[in-house]
Amino acid sequence: MENINNFEERKGMFNQAQYSQERLHKLLTNCDTLNETPLIFDEEANMYYYEMIANNYQSIFLSIYAKLNPEEKEIIGKVNSLLHQFIHSFPVFQKIYPSIQNPSHTRIIKKYDNWIKISGILTNLRQHLEKAMEAHGLSNPDLEEDKIK
Repeated sequence: MENINNFEERKGMFNQAQYSQERLHKLLTNCDTLNETPLIFDEEANMYYYEMIANNYQSIFLSIYAKLNPEEKEIIGKVNSLLHQFIHSFPVFQKIYPSIQNPSHTRIIKKYDNWIKISGILTNLRQHLEKAMEAHGLSNPDLEEDKIK
């Protein structure tokens, strides 16, 4: 009877590990898709794609948090916090209202310096997450054909 319980326990652990791996893969794939046009505004989500990428990275961080060592938690946590603070404090797009009498002439301007900084932090966070995932066996295994190249 004990062998059956051990088998069921290991099977449950495997299923959980497989589910976690699939979830991380989906989040990263979604980030890659959004990153093709990060400055697009999604009306339904009411945010820009780069904000959605940041939210996905936060989900990845929270998903792998238990596996990280204290140094990884601190570094990734700081970069993640910096990213979200910067997105909130220094928007990439700003509405300009030329006059109160004629608000229909509103313009939206792109703050290029803010985008360059946010883009850099997004890249930095992605690199830290991927490095940590690989170190803890949470990344997708290399395919044989990739090893040959």
